[in-house]
Amino acid sequence: MKKCSQRRFIWGSLTTGLVLIVGSMVLPRLAWFNMWGLCYPAAVVAGRFWGLAPVLSGEAFVIALPSPAIMTTACSGARFLALTLALLAGLAVQRRWSPQRCALGVLAAYGVTLTANVMRVISVWHVDRMMDLVGHRTLAAGAHAAAGFLVFCMAITLLYLVLDRKDETHDTETTCPLTPETV
Repeated sequence: MKKCSQRRFIWGSLTTGLVLIVGSMVLPRLAWFNMWGLCYPAAVVAGRFWGLAPVLSGEAFVIALPSPAIMTTACSGARFLALTLALLAGLAVQRRWSPQRCALGVLAAYGVTLTANVMRVISVWHVDRMMDLVGHRTLAAGAHAAAGFLVFCMAITLLYLVLDRKDETHDTETTCPLTPETV
C-alpha cells in the first residue's frame, strides 16, 4: 500500500471511529427524531405489509395483529443509522468524495435504515411467532437478535456495494491530498 493510500486509510478509519462515537451518543437521545423520523415511517410501511395501520400507544407504535407487532424507540434503527453514517464518513474521507456524493450518501443511509428497519420488523415478528411455538424464551430472544442482525448486515453490505463505486480519478491519481501542510 502506498504511503498516500495508508494515510487516507488512517484518516478514514479515525473519521469512522469519531462519527460512530458521537453518533451513537447523540442519535439515540433524539427522542422526537427516533419516534417520528425512524419509528413512524417504518411502522407505517410494515403496517401496510400486513394491511393494518399502526397505532401510537404511549412510547410505541403497535400494529394490531393477533400477536401485536410493537415498535419502540429502542428498535428505531438509530444505532444502525449512526453506524451507517460513520462507515460512510470514513469511506468519504478515504475515497475523497465530492460534497454531492456525501449528500447522496447521507440520504441513502437514511433510506437504507428505514428499509432495513421495515424488513427487520417483519422478519423478527415472524421469527418471534415461530419461537412462540417452541416455547423457549431464551431461544426466542437469541433468534430475535440474530434475525435483526442479519437484516442489518445485508443492508449495510448492499449500501457499501452501491456507494463504493471507484471513480477513474481515484484509481489513477498520483498525488496525495492529505499532506502535512493541509492537515
